[in-house]
Order: sequence, then structure tokens, then C-alpha cells
Amino acid sequence: MELSVILRATILFGAATALPPLFPRLYMEPCGDGAGVCMTGIECGFQRGRSLGSCALGTCCRLEKTCGGRIVANNTYFVSPYESVRGGSSCSVEVQKKWHISGVCQMRLDFIEFDTVGPNFATGACIHDSFSVSGADRSVPTICGRNNKQHMYIDVRNARSIRLNVNLGQNSTSRQWKIRVTQIPCYSERLAPANCLQYFEEDSGIISSFNYGNLFNDSSYPLDLRYQMCFREACIVQLTQVGPFGLGEKPEASGRFADNLGDLSDRTCDDLTSYDENRKRKAYLTIDGIKFCGNKFLRSFRTRNAISSIGFNSPEREEGRDDYGRAPYSGFQLQYKSNCGRLLK
Repeated sequence: MELSVILRATILFGAATALPPLFPRLYMEPCGDGAGVCMTGIECGFQRGRSLGSCALGTCCRLEKTCGGRIVANNTYFVSPYESVRGGSSCSVEVQKKWHISGVCQMRLDFIEFDTVGPNFATGACIHDSFSVSGADRSVPTICGRNNKQHMYIDVRNARSIRLNVNLGQNSTSRQWKIRVTQIPCYSERLAPANCLQYFEEDSGIISSFNYGNLFNDSSYPLDLRYQMCFREACIVQLTQVGPFGLGEKPEASGRFADNLGDLSDRTCDDLTSYDENRKRKAYLTIDGIKFCGNKFLRSFRTRNAISSIGFNSPEREEGRDDYGRAPYSGFQLQYKSNCGRLLK
């Protein structure tokens, strides 16, 4: 089959029907360190992409879609409009599966850049701006604020497509976002474990709450979130605080750490035995069966057991948030190290 015929058929009918057995391994594969996808130069121009250099099939093409667009290629970016984003508007893209409906089980969203108005401190709700996902197999938390370098895994085994939605409040604040969408086939070893919103494959790295480090408008982490941060395998994990820690309380002003569990400002976090209006309600992390909240973390915490995930839970309402005299609760930012079968350094 002549290459020119393949190219014409690819443009008219799509890769699935046009390409012979040799090409599916090359076509639409990531290239340029994940910044683009491999395709012919003709198709890159047809899709209004930007060439990042050469690849096996021809051109490493960077594809970007914005409001009202449709994403059909792997490693495409959902970006904010080039002109200023008007308050009181919305922006969404549809993401269609790259392969047959049964061929893709997850989509990974990488928030390369994401800077919007954060949640209201008193209510913890994203009442100004919000990012949401619709059409997925399972509910996806709504987030807002500053979320650079965060990510999400979206379950789509039974979905034909999903929609990524950004809703903007009525104000003149500058917003921008750049979200890379990666489709993960069902046979891939890169699939996240079940029920994991975030998945960390490296032996060490940083985990942090959504909207961490954004103090605009006394902002904080969103409330009414429940999700798991998972690791590649169950290991003994060592955690170290690398930024202000405040869940349900403002961070310790002196920046002190707790030397042992008894030094933590709160050991219960959420009173599950009481249902009245005065019950204790604080956001917390669950690590090796222990709840962590309050104004500081341990100087260094090593799990007693091998763990495969860390849970985060923020209630619908949180005590102290109606007191505007308080500093915002910063959330968490922790460095993790896991080294299965070897000593932690």
C-alpha cells in the first residue's frame, strides 16, 4: 500500500480503518518527552498542530484544543483561550476515546498549568471558578484554584467520551490552564489501581492537597473531597513535611514539627460518634490507619506496615471556617520515599 494512499485514507476515515498492521504501534504514540504525538506531517497540519521535530512516522506534533473543541488524539492539551477569559463564562472540550470503546480504561489528566480562583474559605466550595469532569464511570471531585503539576486518573472503561469543564465566576481575575490528556489502554501496565484518583509510580516524590500554596482570597483546599493517592506497590513509606501543614487548623506559626504522635495538635480529626451540629469536623489524611490533621505533621513519619495508598477526606463543613479572622488552612505538602525490600535512606 502506497504511503500517499495511507495518508489520504487516514485523514478521511481515521487511523483505525486506514493503517496496515505496521503502523498502529507508531501512529499517535507519545513523542518529545510526552509533549506531542507521532503522526504524519500532513495530518499534523490538518489538525492545526505544531511540529516539535521528527519521529518514527514523520512528525512529533503538539495538539491543543480549547473551548468547544474535540480531543481525538492521545497527548492532546486542553488549554485556556489565547484571548483573555471572560468572567461568567464556561469552557469545555469533549474527549473521545482514541481506540474502540473497550480499548481504553483510563484517562490521565496532567495539570501542567492550572491557575483559577480558589474555593471560598468559609464554605470550602468552588463557588467562583471550578473544574469538573462529566461522563466518566465514577464521580470525579470538583476542584479549583492553583493546581500546577497535579494530576488525576479518570475511569472510562464504559464511557464513549468524557467532557472537561471549566466554569468561571463573575470577576476580572486572570485565569489560565494547560491540561494534557493521556488515554491509557486496558492492557497497559501504566493503569492506576482501582479507586485511585492519583497514582505515583516513582519511588519518591511530592504529594500535596489541591490548591496548595494559593493564598489568594484566603483560599484553602476544597471541602467535600474523598480520594486515594496510590503507589505502584505496597511498601514501607517514609513521609516528611516540606511545606506548611494545616488541616482543620491554621499551620503552626513557628513552623515546628511534631517529634511523635503525642505532639500532634489533634488525634481524632473527625468525631464519627456524634451527629449534632457541634461535632468535630476536620479534613484529614489517613496513613497506615492513622488520621493526621491539625497544625503540624511529624518531623519524619515511617509507616509500620507496607501501604499502597494514602487517603484524603475533607468534610462538607469544617469547624472554624466561618471565622474570617483566622488564617486559611494551607493543606498538606509531603515528600514520600518508598523503597520496597531495601532500607530507606
